[in-house]
Amino acid sequence: MPENEQEQQRPIVASITVGIFQENCYLYACPETREAVIIDPGDEAPRILQQIEALKLIPKYIINTHGHIDHIGAIDAVSEIYPVPLAIHPADVYMYTEERTARRYGLKAPLVSRKPDILLEDGDIISFGTLSLKVLHTPGHTPGGICLL
Repeated sequence: MPENEQEQQRPIVASITVGIFQENCYLYACPETREAVIIDPGDEAPRILQQIEALKLIPKYIINTHGHIDHIGAIDAVSEIYPVPLAIHPADVYMYTEERTARRYGLKAPLVSRKPDILLEDGDIISFGTLSLKVLHTPGHTPGGICLL
């Protein structure tokens, strides 16, 4: 396959470093359909939304790898523009509404108003466009931490 064709077949991966914790939000997209997942929208929703628009992506899911504040802070603002299914492991759902953490950072609870649409479990597959991501439950950093393969 010529190099140009290979380049067109590679998934689109964009990283946006956001917030005071300098957390990485990822956009992962199918090069054919432009369907994408938004992974860990932690802060600075306008920057995330601008990158989605610049890349002409069609978000299909918002996925949290875990529930810490720096990974969930922009969910509601991004969801206002893209009300796609929200996915997180059930062991971290409580972090969306945790009052103590919100107060610690001078914010109001809930940190995330919307409820998750998908409760991820080890082995689940998330498909969009021609791509799929397999969920690997990797507790440790948080009880519901996941990796995406």
